[in-house]
Amino acid sequence: MFHHHRLWSLLYSQTPKYHLLRTIHLSFNPFSTATPDSSQQSFTLSYLTNTLGLSPQDALKASKRISFTTPLKPNSVITFFKTHGFSNPQIQSIILKSPKLLSSNPTNTILPKFQFLASKGASPSDIAATVSSDLRKAVEEIKELGFHPSKYNFCVALFAKRAISKSQWNAKVDALKSWGCSEDVILSAFKKQPNFMLRSPDKLNAVMRFWVQELGWDPSLPLAAPDLFGFSLEKRLIPRASVVRYLLSNGLMKKSASLVSPFYPTDELFLQRYVKRFKDEASMLLKLYQGRMLASSGAWISCQNTFCCN
Repeated sequence: MFHHHRLWSLLYSQTPKYHLLRTIHLSFNPFSTATPDSSQQSFTLSYLTNTLGLSPQDALKASKRISFTTPLKPNSVITFFKTHGFSNPQIQSIILKSPKLLSSNPTNTILPKFQFLASKGASPSDIAATVSSDLRKAVEEIKELGFHPSKYNFCVALFAKRAISKSQWNAKVDALKSWGCSEDVILSAFKKQPNFMLRSPDKLNAVMRFWVQELGWDPSLPLAAPDLFGFSLEKRLIPRASVVRYLLSNGLMKKSASLVSPFYPTDELFLQRYVKRFKDEASMLLKLYQGRMLASSGAWISCQNTFCCN
């Protein structure tokens, strides 16, 4: 059985994949022998109540774990959070959990972690909702879904699950189920790529509609390769699908070949593998890929506004 203290030691470890949680929610020893003098505590209490807006009781509790005599550092921390989309209640929640953040340099200690989550597809509001939420409850939810705390994608899944509300989660599940996907298949996709559930229901529906209705392909395939939901329909899925469908219909690609593999390579590599290698068809395929094929050819997949969304 995985014990709570082991779970939290992993979450708050120094490794990059968990360091954000440690930075935001690290609890300091309440039994520290260092005590601020009366003038420091008076200034700290005044700042916590008048500037941060904490209640007198919460301010007193927080002041036992942090003290300062100037507003310079705490102001920079609060400004940082506000700049990144945090509301006042969210900032208060974070500071109550980790008061010593007010004495940190946000550019050096917090910004790199925000950049890490942003690189995984998180918006500022997503990050704000995640780091100010009840992580203990979220951790249990993610464990119940089958994620192991020692694995890299545990932190990504934790963020993705906490970044959206229960109603938003259900709306996305319902959108995918409307295309014949079971909850088990959706959960399996979430385990492979947690970030795919950060896509809007409209984006999920647009990808499935294009894949199933326009292409006539198996609806289970995008869920088996959930990275597809993160690709642009207009810039990647539609142009590449037009090439793949042409290759299939003209016997230039095996019927048993993977239908998802062509969407992963870089543009240059895709052109080498699926366009330029077919010398007699290269000109036709390039026109298809670039979206300049005449409608009379019958090979062009129409890029309607419904599907041209990111």
